[in-house]
Amino acid sequence: MNQTELAASLTAAAAAATATAAKVEKVGAETAVLLEKMAALQDAVNQAGNTTPEVDAALAALNTAVGNLDNAVQAVDDQVPDIPV
Repeated sequence: MNQTELAASLTAAAAAATATAAKVEKVGAETAVLLEKMAALQDAVNQAGNTTPEVDAALAALNTAVGNLDNAVQAVDDQVPDIPV
């Protein structure tokens, strides 16, 4: 690979990294909104008090989904080295 090809490959890689970063930021923002909504639902259930078994089961499923989401986000984060500050 000559210098021109190398420069072109590096430029393409930088563009791909920038595009991926934008997608990750979008996912992060959407995840934050989703987690806020889930927390609001948890609070609503807690404030409601005496809930039915169906509501309790739905809340348990929601909590499992939140845990799964957190694990998935952590798995992605673990693939990318932290940038020194």
